[in-house]
Amino acid sequence: MGSARTAEQRQSRERGAVALSQRLRFGQFPEPQDGLRFLTSRRHEAHAKKSDGDITAAIRESEQWQEVMVPVLEQWAERRRRTKDGSRLKPGPAPMYSPEEFEVMELYRRVMGATSYRATVERLSGFGTHRDRRLLGFDQERQAIRRGEPITFPGVPSETAMSKYRSDIGDDEREELWSRFLTRLRRDYAALSDDDASRIFHLDGTHVRVQGQAPIVDPNTGEVVNDGINPRTGRPAITVPDGGYIPPFRKGTKGGHGFTLVPLLDNRGVPVAHAVERIHEAEKDIAVNVISSWAAELRPHYPTNVVRVLSADSGLNSPRVRIACRNAGIIENLHPVSHGDAPESRRRADDYDRMRWGIAGTDAFKLNGHRELVPMCGCGTPTIARQAWIGKLGKAYTRLKGTCSTCGETVTLTSGRKRRAQNPDSVVRKSYRDPELSADLAAGNPLTYNDPMSLQYGAARFSRGEGWNGALARRYKLNNKRRRFRSRRQVELETNIVFSIMVSLAIAGREHEAGAVQQQLAA
Repeated sequence: MGSARTAEQRQSRERGAVALSQRLRFGQFPEPQDGLRFLTSRRHEAHAKKSDGDITAAIRESEQWQEVMVPVLEQWAERRRRTKDGSRLKPGPAPMYSPEEFEVMELYRRVMGATSYRATVERLSGFGTHRDRRLLGFDQERQAIRRGEPITFPGVPSETAMSKYRSDIGDDEREELWSRFLTRLRRDYAALSDDDASRIFHLDGTHVRVQGQAPIVDPNTGEVVNDGINPRTGRPAITVPDGGYIPPFRKGTKGGHGFTLVPLLDNRGVPVAHAVERIHEAEKDIAVNVISSWAAELRPHYPTNVVRVLSADSGLNSPRVRIACRNAGIIENLHPVSHGDAPESRRRADDYDRMRWGIAGTDAFKLNGHRELVPMCGCGTPTIARQAWIGKLGKAYTRLKGTCSTCGETVTLTSGRKRRAQNPDSVVRKSYRDPELSADLAAGNPLTYNDPMSLQYGAARFSRGEGWNGALARRYKLNNKRRRFRSRRQVELETNIVFSIMVSLAIAGREHEAGAVQQQLAA
């Protein structure tokens, strides 16, 4: 009964905090805006009336495609016409389809959300997609080069032709090309991005499971336990050698053989950075790499003197993640306790509320387990002042100042200048001799577990993250079920193509919104 009452009180407090956050003074912190729509959504007004062929053709005709993809695809076309040593041309006619047409087919497959090339051929060869065939240049029948070579009506590349192309141009080269294309799109999107999108980020991981088997390593001995020959097929049992494995959980919907995808999303649902690793790799380490890659590749294309906020779940709470965020000019909204409704999470949150950590240099205030200021004078809730700024080297800093309005006691905590100490539990001044990881960045960070501003950021992360992951699974079918990937390169290639579509949609949506604003100003 008591726990139920506590849960109801906490839910009421969170609802009140979210309502109160609408009246907060955010200062240097970005203020979340209501009503922002995903630029990557097909329901956005810029894409609502476009077919799969329209979107594919628009990407093909874009400046980024012409400058990044076309030169390399032309080189591949010349290479396919020559012998393996490149000394002379192959005898006979040129290939029926160019590498650009094959890549357009692969792009169309991801736009329509098909998981197999056969489904793409059947869709594009149907009577209801004649307009898409015309837009993509597959409306003209082709002549077979060799007798018996299959020709799909009325000129769509067949499965045999696509298989031959994939064997001529390996996954490594194709993945590298699509990665360069995606990087160019992200840079161009950064130039068009607005403050509402570029100052609030969300980070979450998802599993991309495969149908094959990855090596299963015994944690005690370090040996691979599933190595050998599959007695049913007579082939090696391990079919995804660079994949990972964790025991399945959540009734088999999570875990198993595969990879982990960790995307960094802005507030408009655009993946501005990502990484793919083996499924058993720690998401915290992957998150550090994702944040660092965004800071190195894209941060110079955004305004660098503004404070940004990144929200993630409690599984990513780590000193390494916090340090990576600060180095990238981002204030982390991370907590050691989940905001979920599970009884274990609620009990743990209550335990953290009751904790008391001393603060070196003052007896008027202490910290609870969430690193929130608790006045010891007994006067009530103190007044909290939040400060955030970007330093000369581009790092983000925060400061928390608590003042008791009754007795006048004050305390100031600057994030990064304290470290944890024990016997008794407290935070003390961090010396320059102490290692960087010893700094308690949560002490002095205003975005604590019960802070109303933090709750609003967290609510936006949950709503946008769940909606984006749903689109990734239902629309693009990247992580909705086990896929037939045989290497990490194939997963990265699939991810790069899907994210290229998303960023291309975001660029078109941003240009559409900018044009609408100009029309309103002209009127």
